[in-house]
Amino acid sequence: MGSVVTIVVIISLAAGLAVWHTASASQVSGQGRAVPSGEVVILQCRPDFVLTPHRIRVVASDSSKKAPTVPARTPCAEALSDLLKLGFKIADVRSEGGVLYTLVSDPKPSER
Repeated sequence: MGSVVTIVVIISLAAGLAVWHTASASQVSGQGRAVPSGEVVILQCRPDFVLTPHRIRVVASDSSKKAPTVPARTPCAEALSDLLKLGFKIADVRSEGGVLYTLVSDPKPSER
């Protein structure tokens, strides 16, 4: 079972990094506004074996008050890419019930 979790983590990270440089239509709502520093988004991503080809999807997400929201079933790589483009940084990654990403908006140099 541990090897399955490791594979899911590796695939999720690889997909997130591969899409990071690719422009795509955003699924993240609230993307047009400025995000204050210290805002947090938490994503839980898991493989969706119902679809063919199999996709890694957001199964749950939570956002602080002024952070963008991510709808369930959004491709995980797309959500990560959109949040990274908004200035969020990956603060933590854990393999709990899939892959759990914690992203925090990075303060601008003038806010540090």
